[in-house]
Amino acid sequence: MRKIFNALKKTGAVTIYFASGAGHLLGEWNQLPVDVISLDWRTSVREARALGVTKALQGNIDPSLLLAPLPLLKERAKQVIDEAKEAPGHIFNLGHGVFPEAKVEKLKALTDFIHDYSKSL
Repeated sequence: MRKIFNALKKTGAVTIYFASGAGHLLGEWNQLPVDVISLDWRTSVREARALGVTKALQGNIDPSLLLAPLPLLKERAKQVIDEAKEAPGHIFNLGHGVFPEAKVEKLKALTDFIHDYSKSL
C-alpha cells in the first residue's frame, strides 16, 4: 500500500483510502501517505478523530438512510456535519455506495440540505 500511494503522490494526484468494515485499522491508515481517509457508515467522524486520525476525512452517512423518510435522513446528515465541524478537513459522502432502490429526488434533497446547512455554519 505504501509503495502504491508513494508512487501516486509523485503524480500530484489527491489520494483517498477506503475500505469497508475495517474501521479498526484507522490508526494504521493514518500512517499511510494519503490525503484523505474515507469512512464507511460504521465509524463516525468523531470516533475516527478520537482514534487520532489527523488526515482529512470523507464520509460517512449510512446509505440505507436514502430509503428512510427525508426528515430522518436530514437529521442524520446534520449529525455527520456537526461532528465534522469539530476539526478541519471533511468531505460529506455516503459511507459506501448507493442502493439501486434510492431515488434521485432523495439524493438531490440530501445534496441541497448539505449545501444549505453547511452554508449556515
